[in-house]
Amino acid sequence: MNPHDNTSYQRVAKAMLFIQNHLAEPPSLARLAQQVHLSPYHFQREFVRWAGISPLQFAQALRLIRAKALLMQPFSVEKTSQSLGLSGGSRLHDLFLRWEAMSPGEV
Repeated sequence: MNPHDNTSYQRVAKAMLFIQNHLAEPPSLARLAQQVHLSPYHFQREFVRWAGISPLQFAQALRLIRAKALLMQPFSVEKTSQSLGLSGGSRLHDLFLRWEAMSPGEV
């Protein structure tokens, strides 16, 4: 791995951690890029290069994992949505349909 690749990897890893720590108030692409000192365009390219998905898709996947864990506990769809920073149960429903082809109630 050349030094540029190592720096790119570290930037993406830092952004992933930032996304994970801010799931309830997901940062914009511009804010993520600023965190790792890249333009939004270059940050998006580097992120997709290393992660294989966009920062938005990564955040959605993390939200889905967290939602599944919360729904296994006595959390309602509405409360789970709120804890993930979603605007309502319908947004969680849309997220589940997009990624899992099922509703949150089917988990």
